[in-house]
Amino acid sequence: MPDGAKILTAGIDTQDTGFYVCVRAFGEQKKTWLIDQFFVSCPIDIADENEITKIISNDIMNHVYMSDAGVRWVPAMVAIDTGGHRTTTIYAVAKSFPRLLLVKGRNDQDSTIKFSKEYNLYLVRTSEYLQETEDRCQADKWFLPADIEEDYLKQFCRIRKVLTQNKKTGENVAVWKKLGQCDYRMADVHTFICLDVQTDRGIVRNYLDQLDYKYNPVELIKQVDEKRLQRTISRQARMTSEETGWDLGAGKDWV
Repeated sequence: MPDGAKILTAGIDTQDTGFYVCVRAFGEQKKTWLIDQFFVSCPIDIADENEITKIISNDIMNHVYMSDAGVRWVPAMVAIDTGGHRTTTIYAVAKSFPRLLLVKGRNDQDSTIKFSKEYNLYLVRTSEYLQETEDRCQADKWFLPADIEEDYLKQFCRIRKVLTQNKKTGENVAVWKKLGQCDYRMADVHTFICLDVQTDRGIVRNYLDQLDYKYNPVELIKQVDEKRLQRTISRQARMTSEETGWDLGAGKDWV
């Protein structure tokens, strides 16, 4: 994890052969770092719900990334594509992970993101995020690791905006067209989608420029555990204090 990172998110593109994963850190002033990218083999014809649950838990959701200062980070949110042939299984797996966001692309809707409470599903205009990644990757605040895999770079470039003619109106419109395998690009798009969903801590994108803002589940768990420990110590101290004058033996007949 680089200095200046405020949150870590992950995106998953689901395919019949397995899962393409991107893990990305975000900071202030639109800085963003690709932390990790990898493919997890999980053939659809032999994988079951339990195996997919283990993959998402061990390889993605609870995979730890360290900062130079020794701080442990895990993704605060993970967005997974529910399309393809795994929809039913992915829905079942998601019930085990509160931080796992179910996403389905819908470019013809009138807003960037809509939430279906019935299905716990985010309907997203992915074309907007393709445009964002296109714009951001050409800026000087987009960072890649020195050992980035060539496959990621090739797949990132295999979807482009092209002009096509509307057959009914004759109007030329720009559309995103796949020019080959681009699963890593779509996984990366999902890391950005995480920034715009409503959470119990608000919409993350709105807070990235705040000086003291950080969203790291590891640190949040530590804070909760420390508060619990302090409450326990305080409670024990009150019970053993001579000032209370409690005679616990007097309660032997209590029901």
